[in-house]
Amino acid sequence: MKFINLKRFRQDRCLSQKELVAITGLPQSTVSYIENGYQEVRENQLAVLKQAFPDTDFAQYIYESTSYPYLSNGRLHEIETDRKFAGDWSRPNPLERIEGMDILMTMGRASVSFDGNIVLDRNDGTFLNLGYYVIETDLFSDSDLIYHLTEKAWFNDELYEDFKRCYLIACHLAGKRPVKQIKMDY
Repeated sequence: MKFINLKRFRQDRCLSQKELVAITGLPQSTVSYIENGYQEVRENQLAVLKQAFPDTDFAQYIYESTSYPYLSNGRLHEIETDRKFAGDWSRPNPLERIEGMDILMTMGRASVSFDGNIVLDRNDGTFLNLGYYVIETDLFSDSDLIYHLTEKAWFNDELYEDFKRCYLIACHLAGKRPVKQIKMDY
């Protein structure tokens, strides 16, 4: 099915829906349905838009979808089917999948998932494959979190710096208040 991001097209030209209707002669309800993703764009409607705006490359606004984008908001989508058009900023592609989680960002050996979990890479360069250590958001309020982590042989100063940056970002994503974490040298 072919759709057009008519809202973005309109906003790029600083037009209201009413002004677009006046310029193109398309019915206001049609413009609204197309703009809100409730209706595919038909070739005759696209021809009217191209005639009204002859200097516009409409390819940047047209996208394909197997479902009506906004009618399916209630069900879960795969990441790529959430994209409405090329350049969609609604959700970035994950960097990778670790332990079944989509990773939003990575700093050194620490990563943050889209839902705010922190994933620590326990592999410190030795030949042992230790895997990952996941810190779920319910542990963010533990003021002894750093103390517990420093007991782990693989949690060194380098990983500590990576963890600090990711901890603040993950707390923000999860809506948790950061707790002051102090690394004790024992």
